[in-house]
Amino acid sequence: MAERSTKGRLSAYYGRVLALSLAELRPLLLEGRLARQGLIDQVGLDPILSVERLLWRGGYGALVNLIMLELWVRAWEARIHALRRPTAV
Repeated sequence: MAERSTKGRLSAYYGRVLALSLAELRPLLLEGRLARQGLIDQVGLDPILSVERLLWRGGYGALVNLIMLELWVRAWEARIHALRRPTAV
């Protein structure tokens, strides 16, 4: 039987996934709707969006929540825009 020192944690996996996605995540968050409205600190967020930080320091939960919030805002903006668009008669 194999012995392990910890239970299966996914934090290292999440860090790698986010680190591999930085090319898409950086503009999504740093140039996104929340940043443009001044709701997030771009200067403070910038160093968090680095491979080293994600792999060694964690903080994935807050980052994933921020990503989800940005995507939620964009989805609702698109829905509202579609509802306001005049329908063809």
